[in-house]
Amino acid sequence: MRTIVILASLCFSTVLRAQAACGFLHWAPPLTINESANIKERTSAPRIAAGTRDGFVIANERPLSDSGRPTTFSLAMWRFAMRGTKLVPTTFAQGKPPNGNSFHWPEPVVTADGTLHVMWGDDPVVEPGVDSHQLQLNVWRGNFTGLWHISYQHGKWSKPEKIAQADELVWNSTSHAIPVTTADGGFVVAAPALARSSNAYSGRLLVARWRHERWAVSMVPIHQVM
Repeated sequence: MRTIVILASLCFSTVLRAQAACGFLHWAPPLTINESANIKERTSAPRIAAGTRDGFVIANERPLSDSGRPTTFSLAMWRFAMRGTKLVPTTFAQGKPPNGNSFHWPEPVVTADGTLHVMWGDDPVVEPGVDSHQLQLNVWRGNFTGLWHISYQHGKWSKPEKIAQADELVWNSTSHAIPVTTADGGFVVAAPALARSSNAYSGRLLVARWRHERWAVSMVPIHQVM
């Protein structure tokens, strides 16, 4: 019994020492990153991605007066400098967003070479006889047929490119996987997909991998009727 008490005392004192070794952490003061005096838009569902040198905030822009579902999905970007482990004020700079596609639910990732990559869903599912309201609902739910990609490096955006096609791709704020970098300097992203047949939908997992400046896309069957 005495041995158990001694062991318990040693464990408790070890825990206390470990807790005491941890210092206090302090939050930096809040910082406004969009200092425009005439703000007409607000950001929606911002995402952050950081590399060894730079970090990026990616979001959709929506009009301030739009209280319902968004009808446009333009892209907004802010860039900030990584300054090691020192607690110093972070300087943000708003980058010029690319023109072109409607960027639905953009997801960013920064690869080892410092390139920012952004993936998003587009080309909404259009059923025969669908009206504008139903089409907008498909967009809001994240029912698309295409997965798109764009990159940003040295102050320049690449051209938007469609990297995958599916009968139905589920890409919204909760259903897709956040892009993850890989040891070979690339990244991988995945999303649920559906393949249509005469009487049912069969499940698929769309997996897209960026490696050595090339895309490899595959559909992994899920043996379950969706």
